[in-house]
Amino acid sequence: MAAATICTPKKDVQVSEKQLRVAFDGDAVLFSDKSEEMVKAHGLDKFFEHETTYENKPLALGPLKGFLEVLGKLQKKSYAKGLRLECPIRTDLLTARSAANSGPRALKTLQSCGLETDEALFLASALKGPFLEKI
Repeated sequence: MAAATICTPKKDVQVSEKQLRVAFDGDAVLFSDKSEEMVKAHGLDKFFEHETTYENKPLALGPLKGFLEVLGKLQKKSYAKGLRLECPIRTDLLTARSAANSGPRALKTLQSCGLETDEALFLASALKGPFLEKI
């Protein structure tokens, strides 16, 4: 089941009132949970091998697929008006995946959906909380 949290910035953080910031998790949110299933069934090494082999094949999308597609369309409308640098939607991907082994496939998947990602953080299992606070 997909879920979201709306956060209010801390008092000492300056944010634009004209910008929506959306931070996504990867597996089981934007992407299906098949990657997690593969790691559990076959181990991390086989998962990395699989990701490299299928680097150019987009991942199956997860429960937020529709939201992802709508955001991409809204971004494109902004770009069509010449507002690429001032797009009111900022998107970030935070994932436990490793950039070296599975990053290219994740990014190519987002591009195939039409979503422009402002920042992608491949945390290799590091905690996401500190990064989310910065976003």
